Amino acid sequence: MTKNILSFDVEEIFHIEYAKHIDKQQYAVYRTPMNIQGILELLNEYNVTATFFIVGEIAEKFPEVIETLMDDGHEVAFHGWS
Repeated sequence: MTKNILSFDVEEIFHIEYAKHIDKQQYAVYRTPMNIQGILELLNEYNVTATFFIVGEIAEKFPEVIETLMDDGHEVAFHGWS
């Protein structure tokens, strides 16, 4: 059996380096809780676990996302604050 490694980098559009000069207030709508759900459904369908690298700001604002990931058997890793 081949073992694959899968990871996700979880941050919002206003966190990425190339967007550091945009007006963050314009894009400060958090999509993570909704988007993570679709990813989890797909992973569950194929019985796959992954590591989710999550920025601290997301973890603080949405602790339920962290709990869901861990409850589903995924690894959660810290990816800086923002």
